Amino acid sequence: MDDLILVVRVVGHCFIGSEARREKMKQETFKDSEMIEDNHKMCVYADQLKEYLDAGRQTFDLPLDPRGTSFQLSGWQDLKEIPYGETCTYTDVAERSEILEVVRAVALVIGRNLVLTVILCHCVIRKYGDLSGFREGVQLKEALLKLEKGTLYVRQ
Repeated sequence: MDDLILVVRVVGHCFIGSEARREKMKQETFKDSEMIEDNHKMCVYADQLKEYLDAGRQTFDLPLDPRGTSFQLSGWQDLKEIPYGETCTYTDVAERSEILEVVRAVALVIGRNLVLTVILCHCVIRKYGDLSGFREGVQLKEALLKLEKGTLYVRQ
């Protein structure tokens, strides 16, 4: 988890992930934006992420700037409703949402989430309890679940 990169736009937080994924995100989503390093402006975001990774923060108080379709934005809003330390299945998310009626669509929306840990895409698992695809790797997904549960993640 030491290699996570934060990206913040003027209007809010828009990305947490790996360097490789950041480059892909920049080309796909923010191709017209210049990226500059400004540790002073990033301080509040980095502090909250560090508090989360140290198991001392359960929610984030940050302005967000997620980029996606209205369908994706609605799905990400549903993901923000998952309580800290809990998991749910793709089917659970699809059934809870008024818009996301197809489990496959849920997986696609989750895969496009750029703000890991803030929008809790890592908390969504397969219906039999196994961990599946995660854009930053299943190992990170398992580590985040362990962190939030304060214990080892036990597959059901």
